[in-house]
Amino acid sequence: MSKILCLVKEPAKPIKFASLDNELHALQSVVGGYIEVHTLNNHIAVICNEEGRLQHLPYCCSVDGLHFVGPVIFVGVEGEEFASLWMTLEEIERYIPAEDQLRQENWPC
Repeated sequence: MSKILCLVKEPAKPIKFASLDNELHALQSVVGGYIEVHTLNNHIAVICNEEGRLQHLPYCCSVDGLHFVGPVIFVGVEGEEFASLWMTLEEIERYIPAEDQLRQENWPC
């Protein structure tokens, strides 16, 4: 079982780093149900709860015009697999809501 470095955003909480097992059950436990994946580009994806709207989960954030409810996970993508997330500061500013952006000295790469 391998771990991946990712970012987790929960409703009404600041975004945070996380190291998660790269397994379905670990990702499901974070988002609280079956996962749905939205690919932002060739190397970044957002994982959310597939039934979040039906479950009336609270609003979390908007990214690239998509509105997410419930907890979401920002992960890297390598081919068809999830991977550790490595983003430049420009990508952070583009994909992560301004109020949740991390300060540069806290970013691991």
